[in-house]
Amino acid sequence: MAVTHVNLDLDTDELAEAYERGSHYQTQSGIKMLELLRVGPGDAVLDIGTGTGRVARHAAELVGVSGRVLGVDPLARRIAIAQREAAARGLAQQARFAVGDALDLHGSAGVAPASFDAALLCAVLHWLPDPARALREAAAALRPAGRLAVGTGSAAQGAGWTAVLEAALQADERLWPHRDDVRRGMARFHTPAEHRAMFEAAGLAVTDLIELDEEWSHGDVAQTYEVMEASSFGNFTGHVPPELRPRLKECLFAELEKCKRDDGNVYLVLPWLYIVGTKKDKAGEQASMV
Repeated sequence: MAVTHVNLDLDTDELAEAYERGSHYQTQSGIKMLELLRVGPGDAVLDIGTGTGRVARHAAELVGVSGRVLGVDPLARRIAIAQREAAARGLAQQARFAVGDALDLHGSAGVAPASFDAALLCAVLHWLPDPARALREAAAALRPAGRLAVGTGSAAQGAGWTAVLEAALQADERLWPHRDDVRRGMARFHTPAEHRAMFEAAGLAVTDLIELDEEWSHGDVAQTYEVMEASSFGNFTGHVPPELRPRLKECLFAELEKCKRDDGNVYLVLPWLYIVGTKKDKAGEQASMV
């Protein structure tokens, strides 16, 4: 199973703020996941890879003051924004945020075992070097009958950002020799069968597996590029030598121009998966969801 080798040190204050402004698709996906998880008043929700906390804020509104939400992310700049925005909206009582690692939730963020009713990884799993371990960590944080949802790109992804990046690299002979470095720093997507196997290995019975080809737009060429960089915390262009990054940006802009429609906005198709599972009991059977 292929893994990614992203560089978290490429994130900047500007990229973090851009993610807060522009991560509309990820937010919409996360809201759908909260619906699939049936999050409601009084629930304890763990948002793993919370980013700037947009989905966590929505979860906080759903759980109310009788519930609680913990958002965990390895990027301190984004956690600071999450805390700022939650406080600005009066959600600090039920929404808390911590810098932490999805591969070590207890050690890095103090997540206690069996302490959450629901957990989600929205547009996160494909960035992690060990997705199977991340699912085991998430499952360990769930109470009996706890629910876990993952929203992620599909291994069928030959469209969307992947195709744009590949075309941009091929557009200049100076960029193409760096293709392997660029690819190693990008997301790694898996098949539905691989996701199902990882869920089962983590002690989770899969209850829903939804495959979609979702069309999305983040605005014009410049706005789309900004979201690409922000969503990859600088890894989209950060794996070519600094002197070639302006040229890669030019090539990316040229490829995105080809995806524009009459309204001036860029539209890309993204093969997407939603996987939902329920924590099994110790005997290996799915716990009751009643």
